[in-house]
Amino acid sequence: MYAVVTTGGKQYRVEAGSELVIERLAEEAGASVTFDRVLLIGDGEAITIGTPTVDGASVSGTVLREELGLARRAGGVLALGGAALVAAG
Repeated sequence: MYAVVTTGGKQYRVEAGSELVIERLAEEAGASVTFDRVLLIGDGEAITIGTPTVDGASVSGTVLREELGLARRAGGVLALGGAALVAAG
């Protein structure tokens, strides 16, 4: 199962257990984060597309660390520094 969420004006494809580098969050490492702007949910052949978001859907994760520095590729996402998190499902 995967989802497409939006945060900071960008869209990210996430799935349980995946790590993701996003723009900075106001949260410390170890904090839980919930994204309620879920645009799409895919589960095998079944896909639910929101209009514009999927009603009642959310994705939660845990902030792992803050990464600062120059632009670099990380997990397929071009990041200028930000928060790395793990999607919990």
